[in-house]
Amino acid sequence: MHVSVTAHVEEGLQYRLGTIQFRSSNLDVPLAFGAEELRKQIPMNEGDVFSAAKIRASLDALNHSYRSNGYIDFVAEPLIDVDDSHQRISLIMELDQQKQFRLGKIEVFGLDP
Repeated sequence: MHVSVTAHVEEGLQYRLGTIQFRSSNLDVPLAFGAEELRKQIPMNEGDVFSAAKIRASLDALNHSYRSNGYIDFVAEPLIDVDDSHQRISLIMELDQQKQFRLGKIEVFGLDP
């Protein structure tokens, strides 16, 4: 059996990345990493075609960076500002760092220390 399908697709507007800012969810606590270091976790530049998949990957990268530095309860929330007139999407990454945990002491028990 052979089937022929014709689909008419109407594309929507193509949005581009605007600015990206970082802020702490707790204004009394500064960010553990500088904005430049955090920005490196996002593989898009201003003016690039907006990609939700790349933003998701960026959130994973931020989670990894923070958690590997002891911020095991870290949560990043992207706050989105859509500018329809200029077809731009800007982001504020609100970072809830929570408490940093540190390893206090490791003891290894066995025959050979």
